[in-house]
Amino acid sequence: MVGRRFYIYFAFISLIALAMFIMVPLTLVILFSGIITWIFWHTLTPKIAFRVIPRRLLRENIIVGGRPRVGEVLSFVEMLRLSSLPALFSFSLTLFLYEIANVPISSIDDVSVAGAIAMFLLPLSIFISAKWVVEYSGLFSINRFEKNVSKLTIIEYIEEFIGFGSILAILLTLGQLAAGVDLENLIISLLALFYMVLYPSTLATILFFKFSYSSVLTRFLNKVRPFRAEINIELRCPRCNQPLEGGEFTCPNCNTQLR
Repeated sequence: MVGRRFYIYFAFISLIALAMFIMVPLTLVILFSGIITWIFWHTLTPKIAFRVIPRRLLRENIIVGGRPRVGEVLSFVEMLRLSSLPALFSFSLTLFLYEIANVPISSIDDVSVAGAIAMFLLPLSIFISAKWVVEYSGLFSINRFEKNVSKLTIIEYIEEFIGFGSILAILLTLGQLAAGVDLENLIISLLALFYMVLYPSTLATILFFKFSYSSVLTRFLNKVRPFRAEINIELRCPRCNQPLEGGEFTCPNCNTQLR
């Protein structure tokens, strides 16, 4: 599922990493962080993905299997987005801990310590890998009574937690700027810290989609045990329930505006 262009991108950031590791001697820590994160995702993602599905959907709705994204080469932009999310989450969580402790990140030594903490926290982004599996599983949820069809999603507050964790770094950075922190020093420190966690995050994402995704998806589907059926969609007017073909602008029965 990993395209050739993304491997070129990974090779590029690896070259930058080599130059950066000369100043920040954490090479082995960064590599181990990526591999340990991948092993963590590979082992626990099926269980976590099953747990983050709303229980209400599993009890009240019919879960129907569709076509999972298996063997499909993800675009460069999509892989870049996927690999950045765990890094941004861990990066934001680290800045949040530093903000609570009221400790500044202003030197190379500070960046090294903060980077080690961020890499230690990176496996906690397993909720993100669980979200990938649920979204790419091709599963749909059908309401037994209303017959509404929707794509299977994770619990709403976990979705919000992931989203908030991703933008937390921006909010904390703006707060530090408002407090009068030196702009140039702040940007250099934060970019160095983010890159230190981006590299193992990218490595873990490549390993996950290259070697783990298919087996993780299979284990997840075995837990969900979706109903095997084809979904036939019937269009009806929301006002009078008149069957529609899909090309109408107004309902032929009650003249309700449809577009």
